[in-house]
Amino acid sequence: MSNNSPNRDEVLNHTRMADDYDFLDCFLHLDIQLAPHDQLRVMLRKMPKSNAIPRRYHALVARCAAVVGDIGRMVDALVTLTGEELTDVINTIPDSLVPHALSTYLHDRPTPPDLTTNLTHLITASPPVPTIGRTTTAGGMAIFEVIDGRLMARGPNRLGELGVGHTRPCPAPTPVQLPDEVRPVQITSSHGATLLRSDDGGVFAWGDNRYGQLGVRAAQSPVTQPTRIGLQHRAVSIVTGDGSSFIRLEGGQWVSSGLNDCGQLHHLHADPVNEFSPMADVLPVTKVHTAGRSTWFWTPDDRLFACGANDQGQLGVGTDERTLLGPDRVRVPPTREVYSHDGATFFVLRSGELMAVGANTSCQLGLGHNISTKTPSPVALGGRVSMIYSGSGSTIARVGSGWVGWGLNGSNQLMEGAGLIRVPAPLALPDDVRSMTIAFGSTFVVTGTTLQVRGLNSHGQLGLPESPVEDSWVTQPLAVPVVARPAAIGGPVTFMIRADGVQAFGDCAGLPDTAAVLDTAYLAGSGAGVPPVSAPPPPTAEMVEALQSLQQTAALLGAARSELSIDEFRALRSKVMGAFALAQQVTSTDFIPVDPAPVKSAITTVNKAAHARSDAIAAGRDALRDPSGPNLTRLDTALTALIALQSKLETYQRPDVASGLLAQIQACRDALHESLVTVEETEAATRGQVCLICCDGQADHAFVPCGHRCVCETCSQKTSHTLRKCPICRLQAEKIIRIYNAGLFGSD
Repeated sequence: MSNNSPNRDEVLNHTRMADDYDFLDCFLHLDIQLAPHDQLRVMLRKMPKSNAIPRRYHALVARCAAVVGDIGRMVDALVTLTGEELTDVINTIPDSLVPHALSTYLHDRPTPPDLTTNLTHLITASPPVPTIGRTTTAGGMAIFEVIDGRLMARGPNRLGELGVGHTRPCPAPTPVQLPDEVRPVQITSSHGATLLRSDDGGVFAWGDNRYGQLGVRAAQSPVTQPTRIGLQHRAVSIVTGDGSSFIRLEGGQWVSSGLNDCGQLHHLHADPVNEFSPMADVLPVTKVHTAGRSTWFWTPDDRLFACGANDQGQLGVGTDERTLLGPDRVRVPPTREVYSHDGATFFVLRSGELMAVGANTSCQLGLGHNISTKTPSPVALGGRVSMIYSGSGSTIARVGSGWVGWGLNGSNQLMEGAGLIRVPAPLALPDDVRSMTIAFGSTFVVTGTTLQVRGLNSHGQLGLPESPVEDSWVTQPLAVPVVARPAAIGGPVTFMIRADGVQAFGDCAGLPDTAAVLDTAYLAGSGAGVPPVSAPPPPTAEMVEALQSLQQTAALLGAARSELSIDEFRALRSKVMGAFALAQQVTSTDFIPVDPAPVKSAITTVNKAAHARSDAIAAGRDALRDPSGPNLTRLDTALTALIALQSKLETYQRPDVASGLLAQIQACRDALHESLVTVEETEAATRGQVCLICCDGQADHAFVPCGHRCVCETCSQKTSHTLRKCPICRLQAEKIIRIYNAGLFGSD
C-alpha cells in the first residue's frame, strides 16, 4: 500500500480523489460501506474496464459497484472472478440488485423462455434505488420534482432555498446543482433552509444559514449551492424548521444545528450550535417536530416530550416557564402530529381527536373559554381532524369531510356574525385546500387554481379594491402557482410568495424598510409549522411486518422469567421498543378505519411472498455463480411463483384489509404495552421505581425538598442543570440526591 494512501478520515470526508489506485488500496483494508456513494460513482466512472486494471482490484470494483447500484460495472467485474472470490462477491450483492445483475449477466446467454420476462417484471416492480417523486416541500418556499431523472426546483428563491447557484426567482423548473452521482431520496425545506438526504445516507444543505441551521462552515448566507454535511454515520431522516435542523442517524442517534436561544435543539443548554452535534442522550427519540423555537420529541412507546420556548405554556408540559432546556413530558394520548403557531399548540391524536394548549386569549384553542392553559385539553369537534391552521387568534380545521373555525372573528375573517367564536363552527371552504393563512383579521385560502380571501381589507391587503371588510369569500384565479402560505405583516400589507417571485398587496408605501419587512414576511410565509395532511394507508407488507414484530415480542415478554437480571430486563425492553417503533411508522398515517375485514389470508400471502422472494434470490445467486441449465430452470420456477404471489398480494392493498391490519396492530400494541407495564411494575417492586426520564434505569435519585424519587443516576447527571422542577409535583428543586436502599444491591 502506498505511503500516500488516504486514511479512513480522508475517505469519510471525501477530501481526496486519487487518479491512481491509492483510493482502492485504502479499501483493501477498510469497509467499502464507509465511503460516500457519490465519490464511489465518480471513481468507477473514471476507471477503465476490468480487463485494463490489475487483477487484484476486480473483486473490490465489483463490491464498489454493488454498493452504489452500478449494475454494468458490477457484472463487468463479476465475469473475471472465479471460485471463493466470486462466491464472496455475489453474497455481498444486495437482494434488490440481484434481478438487475441477472438481467445484465444473462443478456447474451440462452435462458428458459419466460426467465427474461420474469426478471423484467421484478425490475419494473422494484427499482434498485429509491427516488424522490414529485414533491412540494412542507413548510417551505420551493417545489422540487424529478424530471427525466434530474432534480428540478422552482420558486421565488430569495434565500437560495432552491440550490440553483443564485437567489433569483425560478418560475420554471431549474436544475438543482447536485453532483450527477447524487441520488436524492428525501427533501425538507422550511424558513429558507433546505436539506436533502441521498441514497447513501449523505446529507446536502443549502439556503439560509444565518443561525448555522445548515450545519456547514460557510462565511456567507445564503448558501446557494448544495454542500455536503460531514456526518459520522448515515442519515435516515431529516427535519428543518424556524432556524433549526435535525438529522437522525443510523443507530438511532440524533444531531442538530442552528438557532438554540431557547434550548430547542435539545442540547441541554441555550448556547449557539453552528454545526451538527449530538442531541442529549436522554431519550430514545424516533421523531422530531420543531416550530416557533419549540421542539417536540416522540419515543418508540408514543410518549411525547418537549423543550424550548414555553412563554405561553405552548409546550404542554404543565408550566409556563419561559424556556425549558431539558426534555419534559407532555401528557397526551398517542399523538400523530403537532401544530404550533403564535403560542397556541394543537396535538392531532392518532385516534383523530384534537387537544390544545397555550395562548387562548381569543378563544383560538376552541375550548369554549378564553383562558390560556398549561396542560393539553380536548377540543370538541365531533369527527376526525386531518388538517389545521391557526394565526392571529383564529383557527380553521378540516374535520371529516368539512371545515370548522373558531376564535377571533372581529373582521369576519372566519364567517359573518359574532366577533368571538368560542367553540368550533362550520365553515364553507372547498375540498382542495393547499395552504392557508389567517393573520391580522384577514384570511387567505389557496387551492390548486384559486385564491379565496375574506376579512379585513382596509388597505387593499386582500388584493381587492379597498373596503373596510369583505364579509364573504371572494374567489380569484391564480395565474401563477403560490408555493408558500401568504404572509400578512401588521395588517396593511400582504406578500404573496409565488413561483415567479413575491407579489405585494396593500399599503406598501407606508412601510419604513420594505426590504427588512419583506424578509420577515418571507420567513413567515415559509414556516409556521407543518399542518397534518391525510395520507394513504402504508403497504400491506409493512403493516404485516409491524404486526408480526409485535406478536413475536409479546411472546418473548410472556415467556420471560418472573425474576430477570437488570441486563435481561433492558434487553427485553429494547426489543419491545423496537417493535413499538415499527408499529409507530405504520400507524402514524391518518387513515379513517372502515369495518375491519378478515386479514388472515393477507398475512398468509405476505409470509408466502417473503419466503418465495428468499428462494428466488438464493436461486439467482446460484445462477450468477453457475449459469447452467438446472440453475436457470430453478430460478425461472422460483420467479414464476414469486410473481404470482406478488400479484395476489396487490389485491389486498385496499381499505378494508388496511383497516383490519391497523386494528390488529393497535390491539396488539396496547396489549404489549400493558404487559410491559406489568413487567416494569414487577421490576420496580424488586429493584425500585423505573426512572421517569429514560424509563430504563433505577429511580434512585430524589428531588429536594419535595422528596420525590423519580430519576436514575445517569439522567440526574445529564439533566441536573435543566431539571429545575420536580417532574412529578413541579416544586422548585434545590438539588438532586441519591437515595440508598438497604440490602437490595450489593453495591448499595
